[in-house]
Amino acid sequence: MHEQRSQSRQQQRYAEHDSTMDAAGSTAGASAALLEDLAAANITPWSHQLDAISKIVTTKTKRCLVQHAAGSGKSLTIAGLASSLADDGFRVVVICDRRQLDAQIYATVRRVCQRRHTVSRAASVADLAASTETVLCTTLQKVSRASHQTRHCKTAVLVDECHRSYADEQVWRRLDEALGAPQLVVGFTATPEDRELATLGNPLHCFPLSSAIQHGFVLDVLRDFRAPRLPVTVLDAVSKRPVDDARLRRLALETNAVRFPSLHFVCSMA
Repeated sequence: MHEQRSQSRQQQRYAEHDSTMDAAGSTAGASAALLEDLAAANITPWSHQLDAISKIVTTKTKRCLVQHAAGSGKSLTIAGLASSLADDGFRVVVICDRRQLDAQIYATVRRVCQRRHTVSRAASVADLAASTETVLCTTLQKVSRASHQTRHCKTAVLVDECHRSYADEQVWRRLDEALGAPQLVVGFTATPEDRELATLGNPLHCFPLSSAIQHGFVLDVLRDFRAPRLPVTVLDAVSKRPVDDARLRRLALETNAVRFPSLHFVCSMA
């Protein structure tokens, strides 16, 4: 809910920064059914969200990575993608690694998908085994403990915050065993590392931090950064007495080094 409210507050700022937010540009490539789902949920999507969804539903790869900066609406992108994949005949499993995040994503997915698809949240391993809904939200821990599921003709797994718990190849193997070798796995993260790149490949779609800052989704914390000027006293390591500037210059010339093991640097916060 917090992410949904944040997106609503930022819509106007986004439109001011991005000329593609007009009716034609922002919906290019999106299916009419998805736009109707979003409209029914009173959600105006951002262009990068629709672009990411369009690229994923048309990809030919089995695993792909989506790199979207924090605050750019990944939960809503996941919900819109779940709706689009369900339209294409997929059974969609949305996975995260924290119960609080699971509840948040379920609320968002249900809001977008419930008009035309059945949506459920697996509160236990038993629920996961018995669920027949088209879109299912659950946690990694439940999937890892689940027995082999009945194979569905097409299964898509959407993994939120994939940099935290899913980079290990053993994790993906357990998901394959529990969910019956999904035909599509999509990992979402703002901060992919080498492990995610090796497992999922280079980002299929990227909305970097610089773009998020430009559109006002994220504050530029370094914009007003100022390095403080603090008085520093250099003490001799043996005598503990201040070292004068002339000695410091002489030591610098003699050693041609920045570090002086025989000296202590003391910052005085006056």
